[in-house]
Amino acid sequence: MNLRDAVEMEILADSLASNKIWGNKWSSKYILEQLVSKMQGIKIIGLPSAKLSIDLLNQEHDEFDEEVTVHLPITNLMMEIHQLQIGAVTFHRSSSEYRKKITGLATEVHQNMSPVAKETFKLEDATEVILRPMRFETSASFVTVAEPILGIERALTEVRRTLEILTLACSYRFPDKMEGDIQLSIFGEIPHKGPSITYQFGEGLYASQESYPSSAPMNIVPESLQAFDRHGITDLFELLQKPLHRLNDIESALLRSIHWFAVSQGQLELENRLLNLTTAIESLLTVGEQYSITSRISEGSAVLLMSDYDSFVSTRDFMQQIYKARSNVSHGGHRVTTLHEIHRLRNIATELIM
Repeated sequence: MNLRDAVEMEILADSLASNKIWGNKWSSKYILEQLVSKMQGIKIIGLPSAKLSIDLLNQEHDEFDEEVTVHLPITNLMMEIHQLQIGAVTFHRSSSEYRKKITGLATEVHQNMSPVAKETFKLEDATEVILRPMRFETSASFVTVAEPILGIERALTEVRRTLEILTLACSYRFPDKMEGDIQLSIFGEIPHKGPSITYQFGEGLYASQESYPSSAPMNIVPESLQAFDRHGITDLFELLQKPLHRLNDIESALLRSIHWFAVSQGQLELENRLLNLTTAIESLLTVGEQYSITSRISEGSAVLLMSDYDSFVSTRDFMQQIYKARSNVSHGGHRVTTLHEIHRLRNIATELIM
C-alpha cells in the first residue's frame, strides 16, 4: 500500500468511526486495521476491494457483541462500603474477595491462551499486571460492548467525569478543611506532590516534600449516600447517564463548569487555579452580550449568592478584583494570588454549581 492509499484509508476509517453506529463499538484504529486486513485478502482473489471490505465489516459490526471490562486504580478515594455504582462506573473497595475474583479472571484468560502465548506471558506475570490496580484502596471498573481501544477510551472518559463530580462534592461538604483541597484522579494522571526540597538554614540542613494544594483523601461511608441525596450530588450523577447529544444547554454548561472546577484542584500554581475557577464560573453565567465579562460575572455571582445587600456588594467587589487578577495573569502582568482568595473563589464556584 502506497502513501496515498494509506492516507485515504485513514480518512475512511476516521469517517466510519465518527458514524454514530460504527463509532459506538469500534475505534478508528481498529476499523483501519480491519479494513487493511479485509482489502488485502480480497485483492488476492481479484474482487473490488473497498466496497466489499466495508460490506463485510458492516456485517461483522452488526454481529459484534463482545464486552470489555476496564479496571482503573483511583487515588485519594477510600470507601467503607464494598462498592458504589455511579452511572456506568462501579467503584470497588480493594478487598481480598475482590482481588481473588480478579485473580480468577487472570487464570481463566491464561488457560485459554495458545501454548506459545503461555510461554511468552506466564500466569504469574499476567496476575501481577491484573492485580496492579488492586494495590490501591479503591479501583473503578467500566463495562461496555466495544473493542478494547474504544472501551478503554470510553472508560477513561466516564471515570474522569464521575471523579470530577465527587471532587466537587467533597469540596462542597468541607469548604474550610483539608478535604476541600482534594483532587480525585485515575492513578498517574494528576500530580499530588510538589517538588522535593532540601535547604540549609543557619546550622541546620532540612528536607521537605511540598504538597500544594494538599491532598487529603475522600472517604465514602454509608452516610455519604444520604448526603449525596441531600446536597443534589445524586442529581448530578444522573446527568452522566444521558448521552452528550441529549444534554440541554444548561446541563452541558453545568458539567463543563464541574470539569473546570475539578481541573483547578489539581493545579500546583495558584494563578492556574484562579484561571480554572473563573472559567468554571463563566461556564454557568452566560447572559446577554450587553455587559462586559467582568460586570456579567461579578454581578451575576453576587445576585445569585446574596443573602443581603452587604453580601451582594462584598461578592461583587471581590469578583471584580478576581477578574482584574485574571486579566493580569492572562496577559503577563504581575499579580500575586493568595490561598485565601482561591478558597473564597472556590466556595463561590461550588455555591453557584450546587
